[in-house]
Amino acid sequence: MATDHLEEARHVLRAKGFRATLGRARLLAVLDKAATPLSLSELEQLVPVDLATLYRTLPELVDAGILSRSELGNGVTHYEYSPHLPHHHHVVCAECGKVEDLTFCPVVELKASVTKKTEGFAHVYSHNLEFSGLCISCL
Repeated sequence: MATDHLEEARHVLRAKGFRATLGRARLLAVLDKAATPLSLSELEQLVPVDLATLYRTLPELVDAGILSRSELGNGVTHYEYSPHLPHHHHVVCAECGKVEDLTFCPVVELKASVTKKTEGFAHVYSHNLEFSGLCISCL
């Protein structure tokens, strides 16, 4: 694993108030190189840390805003480290599982109208949206 990826990961961890352990830095470095969000089982195979560390660390890093969590339509949570990407969503092929990032968020305008249309909510701070379909190869 490249030293510069590990050092950048350690810097991000420290900036968010985390101890920059080797395990956490390796997790971020693997996710940084990944082309698509990765599941817990994929991370378990790719990151040389014990499973308990992954179970404990992933939610902490999501809560801190370092990682994002996605449900890609298969009942499995996936994690993504995208410090250089703005908030985004995904489209997933229901046949082969191919995942592609959407570079825009179609929900931004809806968030404001949700609070106007509800009686008991003053603010909506997050949302989840993923699209499913068939990629060109699976048509």
